[in-house]
Amino acid sequence: FYFDETASSTKNIQLATEGLSVLLCPSCTVTRTCEVQPGRENCQTSHYYGNRGPIGLNPTTNSMYGNAITGTWDVGIQGIFLDLEGLAIRDVTDGTSKTIAFGEIAVDNYNAYRTFTYGTQWSGSASGLIFRSTKNHCWPINILRQSESAVYTGFNNHGPYGSQHPGGANMSMCDGSVHFLSEAIDQAVYLALASRDGGELVNLPN
Repeated sequence: FYFDETASSTKNIQLATEGLSVLLCPSCTVTRTCEVQPGRENCQTSHYYGNRGPIGLNPTTNSMYGNAITGTWDVGIQGIFLDLEGLAIRDVTDGTSKTIAFGEIAVDNYNAYRTFTYGTQWSGSASGLIFRSTKNHCWPINILRQSESAVYTGFNNHGPYGSQHPGGANMSMCDGSVHFLSEAIDQAVYLALASRDGGELVNLPN
């Protein structure tokens, strides 16, 4: 990457088209962006996204999980990757083995794969867009395998985490472990696993 040039410079766009295989799930056939931007049509996307946080009801507190912006562009704030804010392991009070760090969005009929991700803010109008690197946990795993509604396939901050693997999707936890979560997981448990500090008493399903 040429740090002395913009992310959209000719040389950096060329790098983005070459991509990194480690960011792609072999089971998904879509490896390029769904965005239509001149010069970026062949940029590689990523199938793995940081956990922004859960969107929905916390059954332990009977209140909604933290949300910086409500509406179409909900922004979770109880996950691991946030705007202009660093977290330490001590901040993951629900436990690192019970908190999702990264999740998989690798479904063939997803229509909102971005170009390359843009990182987080730095300064001025050239700041990044962390929303392209992170997603909320809101909808059930593999909802895209069950419905092609534009609610799930369009550009927004809600994950539709899922995969072409039968029955679920891979999630990496904050302790470094990787688990295959079933699409049949109780939604309250799933959202609790996306929260770093919700106070829920849950365990990873076997």
